[in-house]
Amino acid sequence: MMVSEFTFSSNAFVVVGLCLAMFQTFWIMSVLAKNRRQRGAQPLSSRDFQKELDRILPTIDPP
Repeated sequence: MMVSEFTFSSNAFVVVGLCLAMFQTFWIMSVLAKNRRQRGAQPLSSRDFQKELDRILPTIDPP
């Protein structure tokens, strides 16, 4: 009888732990996505813009 009570409480701890881990993962992912959106919304400096152009344009093959 004691073993089944122990198993139930252990399962409850595992379920609560998994729920907290999922919540933490969701929270971290949403903060990272928010930061990515904010960083993408800022205009590039002329030097950064030139770096992006240099990175993109050499990959395009002329006809």
